[in-house]
Amino acid sequence: MDLAFLHPLYEHQGPWASVYVDTSRHTEDTPHERHLTAVALARDLERQGADQATCQAVLDALDELQHSSEPNGRALFAHAGEIVLDPPPLPERHGRYPHLARPPQ
Repeated sequence: MDLAFLHPLYEHQGPWASVYVDTSRHTEDTPHERHLTAVALARDLERQGADQATCQAVLDALDELQHSSEPNGRALFAHAGEIVLDPPPLPERHGRYPHLARPPQ
């Protein structure tokens, strides 16, 4: 299992903003709902002590998902005002072991 894509998470000391967002619902109101979710998540991070630049980076990245048709959720990891890791979502998979790594490129 190749987990090298996680390496950027260990190149910086914290604090980190870790955000998990559901992108599975798709309705007429999805873009608006996702924007409201992005704003709420950024505010929650700020209340937890995240700096303004990191909160803005998360908000911007989540706003880019407003029209995404991905059936899976997203995980974003931000540090010092930038998104350090935004791995592509993994497709559903059934197998002998958990599917934790991104598929080979």
